[in-house]
Amino acid sequence: MQIQLHQTGGIAYFPALEKTIDVDTSALPDDEAALLESLVTEVERSDDAFRSPVPAAGGDRRQYVVRIDDGTARSFTLQDPLGQTSSTDLVRRLNSYRNRPG
Repeated sequence: MQIQLHQTGGIAYFPALEKTIDVDTSALPDDEAALLESLVTEVERSDDAFRSPVPAAGGDRRQYVVRIDDGTARSFTLQDPLGQTSSTDLVRRLNSYRNRPG
C-alpha cells in the first residue's frame, strides 16, 4: 500500500517548506505495515474521513490530505481537531516518517 500525507495550514505554515510524506508499506516490517494499513481502514470507515474540507473557525487549523493506493487510488481530507483516535494515530504515525532516511 502506498500512503501519502500532505499537511496544509497551521500556525506559521510555509507551503514552500512543507514536504509530502510518502510511505510504501511493502518496505516496512510486517507488524508496522499491518498497523498502518489497519489505521487507514479504521479512518476510512469513520466519519472523520468524510468531513468537508471547508475549514472550521480559525484559519490556523491544519488539514491533512491522505492519499492511498493499494490497487485502488483514493484520498480523504482530515482537519483539526482530529476526532477519532485512529485519525490522530494515523497522522502521528505518518508524521513519524518525515525525517526517516530512505
